Amino acid sequence: MMFPFVYELCEYRIEELMKEAKEIRLARMAKSMCIGDEQDSISSCTQRRWYRKPRKSRVIARPLRDRRN
Repeated sequence: MMFPFVYELCEYRIEELMKEAKEIRLARMAKSMCIGDEQDSISSCTQRRWYRKPRKSRVIARPLRDRRN
């Protein structure tokens, strides 16, 4: 009900946050590709945090007949 009003107030802030998120993502990508003594630890850290693999247990647990329908 109040969403349009809230969105109008916060629209500029949402755009700022999106820009920040994009900058952070690019910075982390650059860090993970950097060459140097810390390269291994930084890339493994960023990959662990930002490139998490989805859990397969939920997919396997579903009955096959539900997928066919």
